[in-house]
Amino acid sequence: MLHFHAIVTPNIQVVLQRVNELRSKGLIEQYAIGGAWAVTYFSEPVPTDDLDVFCHLPSQSALISLSPIYQYLKSLGYQPADGKHADSIMIEGVPVQFLVGNALVDESIEKAVDVDLMGERIRIFDLEYVIAIALDVGRWKDLSRIDTMLQTTTRPIDMERLNSILGSHVPGKPKPSEATLRDRWVKYKEAHDAAS
Repeated sequence: MLHFHAIVTPNIQVVLQRVNELRSKGLIEQYAIGGAWAVTYFSEPVPTDDLDVFCHLPSQSALISLSPIYQYLKSLGYQPADGKHADSIMIEGVPVQFLVGNALVDESIEKAVDVDLMGERIRIFDLEYVIAIALDVGRWKDLSRIDTMLQTTTRPIDMERLNSILGSHVPGKPKPSEATLRDRWVKYKEAHDAAS
């Protein structure tokens, strides 16, 4: 079941074509869409006005640079966004942010699922990875999205898989009692269950 209707913009097909074009031209090795778009795919619509594209870049040196992506898009006439999206580029009116990440994000890209959106094949983080990344980021809105996904998903959450993912990754900003994300999950669940 596809729930993208709440966040689709009229030009989203062209935006997705541009993302796939970056991959076909070798500027991105692999990618997956995350953030609110991934939450919306697996759960209830989450309002958003931007698109987060997590990517593996061609490794030509120890220095990772997104410049070739932005230069290519600028050559097509797209301009950097401003304001709260200053780290994005505007593609057909949508602020698009290209991101590289930690080991959890890298694994999430590798395990992403292929889906069809408006005739365009795209890759999106799988459900358990959406939850794991939201837990790792840990902002209020991310934890709220986990609450929503625990109540409503388009497919059941594979708790064994989720626990395996959480147990094999260290939080990006660990607290003293957190050896892995599973430790953070236990605290989250305790708080969530107490509030229910």
